[in-house]
Amino acid sequence: MKKRKKVENIKKYKKGINIGIVIFVFILIYLGILVINYFTKSHLKIYEVKKETFSQDNIVNGLILREEQVINASHSGYLNYYFPDNTRVAKDSILFSIDETKTYFDLLNNATLKDGISEDDASYINKMIQSYKKESLLETYHNLADFSDAIQNAVQELSNQYSISIITDSVPDPAPDTLHFYYAEASGLISYNTDPLCGIQLSTVRPSDFALAESYFEYENRKSMIEAEKPVIKYITSDQWQILCELNEAQKKSLGSLDKIEFTICEDGFHASADFDLIEIGEQSYALIYMNEFVQNYLDERFLSIELYWQTTEGFKIPLTSITEKEFYVVPKQYFTKGNQNQLGLLVEVIDSETGAADYIFKTSTIYYDDGLYYYIDPSEFSLGQNILYPDAFSMYTIELKESLEGVYNINKGYALFRRIERITQNDEYCLVKENTEYGLKLYDHIALDADTAVDSGIIY
Repeated sequence: MKKRKKVENIKKYKKGINIGIVIFVFILIYLGILVINYFTKSHLKIYEVKKETFSQDNIVNGLILREEQVINASHSGYLNYYFPDNTRVAKDSILFSIDETKTYFDLLNNATLKDGISEDDASYINKMIQSYKKESLLETYHNLADFSDAIQNAVQELSNQYSISIITDSVPDPAPDTLHFYYAEASGLISYNTDPLCGIQLSTVRPSDFALAESYFEYENRKSMIEAEKPVIKYITSDQWQILCELNEAQKKSLGSLDKIEFTICEDGFHASADFDLIEIGEQSYALIYMNEFVQNYLDERFLSIELYWQTTEGFKIPLTSITEKEFYVVPKQYFTKGNQNQLGLLVEVIDSETGAADYIFKTSTIYYDDGLYYYIDPSEFSLGQNILYPDAFSMYTIELKESLEGVYNINKGYALFRRIERITQNDEYCLVKENTEYGLKLYDHIALDADTAVDSGIIY
């Protein structure tokens, strides 16, 4: 038998570091850092630039001023009216009477109009009805309201004439002391709807009067009984009237360049253009609108909601939170020259540290604004105190002037780039800026919603 050989000198090797595990752990740590950074970092929100028409709050309170007077009752008693509300009366017409004993009040209320209509009156009303029936085709049915008003006015006028004839025939001459007549001193419009500010004029207006607009009330219309010294009728003697409108500073500024004011009365949609003045009462600004007609439409109103219009302006609408300021170096335009690739730049002085000799190298420059005399350049590209060569005249310019520009951060390319803006107008949240300004914004650009979260030239992620 053969003897087995004895195995000797067996060496044991230590296990080496697994490079795959090391790489995996490194990647895991790196991903963990990214995740932590993602959740702890304030993220940049994006806003897309769009073209819009800027809209301001242009609805204001308007106070009506008229040439009017209130006729108060001199005695207590029962009221008799002889004209419908909001109608025009002639001078010396009987406006109303007050009966202290109720005798003539009952006489008028018990009378029936048919007793006072003559054959001619009835024929006139019948002709109005027949004329409408002949013309009332399907396409003219929208005139029914006008026809109804015309009939009511005609009947009301007959009723007024009949009431006056009853009083004239029944009242002895002289009239008893318990019956009091009130006459029109001049031709004008009447309204039985009075209010606490009746008779107010521009010279007596106070800013506090406008505080009544939200809780304003009118006295009862066409009362059957009245107490002495209480208002009965409002009497308007002129077709000219004014609307006094409260303005804020922005509205005053917008109207300052206009010769006429364009507006809509919100209560009925009436649209008009009129002359106006900007005035001050105390520290408050107002627009005083002059009206020469339509006073009859608003006899029962004291306050109106007025929507003002002025020339609209279009531009790029951006949030105020996007706006920031940045400082730039300013260099005269004549010091700029073009390099090999037709890019604008400057010849910057470089001093050899060993020999002290001066040399000039071309350095491209990013231009952010041109004001006509100077280019505004990024301070990160140059240093304060650097000398710039003017190649044509061999003169030097030292960078030392700084100016600030207002703008936003454009992030179209994945990193934040400052872009200058020019404001047109603004409200509490947004600003309207000029469109397509040089070195500025373009339509649909993406900008940082909050300028404080953007880092100039920093990468967006």
